[in-house]
Amino acid sequence: MVLAQEWKWHLLLGLEDTLMTIRQGYEYSTFSGDSCVQKLFTLWAKYQVQPVFCDGRRELARYIEETFLAYERVSLERGSA
Repeated sequence: MVLAQEWKWHLLLGLEDTLMTIRQGYEYSTFSGDSCVQKLFTLWAKYQVQPVFCDGRRELARYIEETFLAYERVSLERGSA
């Protein structure tokens, strides 16, 4: 995470569940759902690792695809691809 900050990279943490579902918690987890959500947002505030909440694997895959396509479009517009 520190290296990503030095290189000015933007990190995303893809989660295959919605914010509200994660907030409700999981019976097999060692800490509460609220605690998990607080940790995720603290990572974002402290290290710029943005949590991305998606409703399952397919939605997350689409989010990743669209993110890379957007960066490609911007790169092409700048003429640096």
